[in-house]
Parts: sequence; structure tokens; C-alpha cells
Amino acid sequence: MSLQAISRFLTAAVMAAFVLAITTARPAKVSAQQYSTPKALHEAQEEQDRAAKAARDAEQDQQRAMAKAAHEAQEEQARAARAAADAEQDQQRAMNHAAHEAQEDRDRAAKAARDAEQDQQRAMEHAAHEAAEQQVRMRR
Repeated sequence: MSLQAISRFLTAAVMAAFVLAITTARPAKVSAQQYSTPKALHEAQEEQDRAAKAARDAEQDQQRAMAKAAHEAQEEQARAARAAADAEQDQQRAMNHAAHEAQEDRDRAAKAARDAEQDQQRAMEHAAHEAAEQQVRMRR
């Protein structure tokens, strides 16, 4: 026999053994399924129930995570709004305080100017009075 013929024979033999193994195992598996069909159906139903529950749980987890993220974002937005409002109030207070201080400075400056003018007027009146008295004394 040639090498090619031997190779074909071995291939055919391996294939035949493989087909024989599949055909003999298959009826045993089918007959085993026939005996355990209610159990297999029950286990399949349980597996399907577990898968459905896992899907529901995953959906609920996702919904909770999304709700938590939305809540956190809302809280962060509220904190940012409060911080902006506080900053605006602080700025308004600072501006009011600066305006008040500036007004007090203007009032003090105006009072100082009035006081200086009054002091000057008094000094001039006093000097005029002293000059008048000096003239009276000189005439005597």
C-alpha cells in the first residue's frame, strides 16, 4: 500500500470511530434527558428566574446610581448657588462698608474744613479786635 492510501484508511478509521462514539453517546444523553425532564425544566426555570432577578437587580442598581448621581449633582449645584449668593452678599457688604467709610471720610473732611474756616474767622476777628484795642491804646 502506498503512503497516501494508508493515510486515507487511517482518516476513515478515525472518522468512523468518532461517528460511532457520537451516535452511541447521543441516545444515552437523550434517554437521560427523558428521565430528568421535569428536573431539567425546573433547573432551567430557576436559572431563568435567577437571570431575570439579576437583570432586575442590575437595573435597580443602575437606577439607584443614576438617582444618586443626579442628587449629588443637584446638591453640588445648590452648594455652588449658595456660594455664589454668599459671595455676592459679601461683595455687597464690602461695597456698602467702603461707601460708608468714604462718606465718613468726606464728612470728617467737611467738618475739618468748616472747623478750619471757623478757626480762621475767629482768628481774624480776634486779630481785628486786638488791632482795634491797640489803636485805642495808642490814641491815649
